[in-house]
Amino acid sequence: MSKFYSLFSSSKGNASFLGNPSGGVLVDAGVSCRKLLRALEAHDISPEAVQAVCITHAHTDHIAGLRVFLGKYPVPVYATADTIAALKGIEKMPGDAEFREIGFSETVHMDTMEVTAFPTMHDATGSCGYRFT
Repeated sequence: MSKFYSLFSSSKGNASFLGNPSGGVLVDAGVSCRKLLRALEAHDISPEAVQAVCITHAHTDHIAGLRVFLGKYPVPVYATADTIAALKGIEKMPGDAEFREIGFSETVHMDTMEVTAFPTMHDATGSCGYRFT
């Protein structure tokens, strides 16, 4: 059974995990990789359980730990085309990072989940939320 874990939620950083200790999806990585790993481990979730990362938009409080996390745990990153373009423009993002575009109202299958992106109003191009089923 999957559970929702709100790891961080503030202007200082955002990150959530949806899944269980054997696997799931990270939504945003807005704190340092070290803080992110500690928060996962506090819920008995190993970093290897993260099978993908869904990024809502490219503001720092949503991506601060993404670069380092991907360097240690290379998993696919799902985001809208505009968010992917912004992420690719960030200095030192791993060159081999696997970005997968998800369009608004598009559903992507990830292991035992379906993920659908929907647009959100924000001051970042390509900003979205995700619905998991």
